[in-house]
Amino acid sequence: MSIETMNQQTTVFQVRMHPQEKQEMFALFGAMGLKPSQAFRMFVSEVKRTGKMPFTPSLPNEKTAKFLNLSDEQKGYERVTKASDLLIDLDD
Repeated sequence: MSIETMNQQTTVFQVRMHPQEKQEMFALFGAMGLKPSQAFRMFVSEVKRTGKMPFTPSLPNEKTAKFLNLSDEQKGYERVTKASDLLIDLDD
């Protein structure tokens, strides 16, 4: 498959997370020589290959469970109206 064909067959997947968590994740993946999108594709490939998670998920602790039940506004997520605003955030 050519790169041109592969680019036509991709889609966007978004994940919401706390800005500090994002910064830490980007730094860790960068230290491994990976972009976050590459790491996610590796994760997906492993799930497809094995048919299971590459780790054992556990129930969230009480603090995490409470956070997960908050609204987006309560979690401190910022809404943007233009894609270009998201790109500004990536530079931070």
